[in-house]
Amino acid sequence: ADRSLVLPYHFGQITLAQALQGKGTLEIVRDSALTSGGGTFAGALVGSGRLTLTGSTDLSAADASGFSGYLEVKGGAAKLNSTFAKGQVVVNGGFATGTGSEVVVEEGATITLDVTQPAKPVLSTTGYLVLPSALTIALGGESDDDFVIASAGRILMPASTANWTLPEDCRVRVRGNELQLVRRRGLMLFFR
Repeated sequence: ADRSLVLPYHFGQITLAQALQGKGTLEIVRDSALTSGGGTFAGALVGSGRLTLTGSTDLSAADASGFSGYLEVKGGAAKLNSTFAKGQVVVNGGFATGTGSEVVVEEGATITLDVTQPAKPVLSTTGYLVLPSALTIALGGESDDDFVIASAGRILMPASTANWTLPEDCRVRVRGNELQLVRRRGLMLFFR
């Protein structure tokens, strides 16, 4: 059965250790917070509170058109959709795909790339992607491939990437609507 859960402001921090599961309405009102360890939720998400995702969470079938709060992805993969356009999505240690809103990567965050899928972005939005001045990009294994880190409607780079930590012999570039990690390849000369 579909159920509704309302988190009023006087509850303060509420932690859901297991997962967001099922359908119904999840309302996170102002000054309330919910932390979820993962799951699949296909109901309505409303309110202006804070939702923190610490595990892989599929919200791609959820209706977040009534949510104007703060969604923080702290771990795992968050599958979102274009209805997450009113609130702010902040990535701090996980990755998010499918959102139509502004995605902000936190200062000092780490983005780990999947070496088995170099062409699949770990951050994806049709809106803005705002990148910090301090960021670590890591590989989840050994690879000589180039990678798509992010795909966005518009990528907003910091004034300087001097405080970015990248894998050895790599650099980043923006090409079209993608942020890419590319290998520095040496020049080879052949003589006859």
